[in-house]
Amino acid sequence: MSGPLSHSPSQIIRQLLIDEGLASDGGTWPAYAIQEPDKPDNCITIYDTAGMNQGRFSVDGEVQETYGIQIRVRSNDSQTSFVKARAIAIDLETVHLDIVSVTDPTGYGTASMNYVIYNLSRRSGPLPLNDPDSDRKSWTINLLATLVELT
Repeated sequence: MSGPLSHSPSQIIRQLLIDEGLASDGGTWPAYAIQEPDKPDNCITIYDTAGMNQGRFSVDGEVQETYGIQIRVRSNDSQTSFVKARAIAIDLETVHLDIVSVTDPTGYGTASMNYVIYNLSRRSGPLPLNDPDSDRKSWTINLLATLVELT
């Protein structure tokens, strides 16, 4: 399913994680989209990655597209970040036909839009991603998301 999106796929999945109770909007395990802050140590950041064009239907020409997502779970303890990443990976395997409402917190973009998440397909992870210049440990989950904006 293709079409315009008012928010990036990473912003939509960030809101899904908050709605599922796996992340927060500033409390324990705060979630961020697109850019990871230096603090706090324990956080979840969702990035947009390469998706896949699945082709198009010959009847109506609609392009079938999935969006690439990477979820990074960071902590100052490897076991803590792994357990959290694994919980996210397991929970996301059950997501289908969820409706997510994303609001732009700055007030400058689209006020609020609803999205249907048809499917999340995990491609890998949790995989370790350790920065040799940091004591913090991260695990990543890579997935493809099939979603569409409701109009």
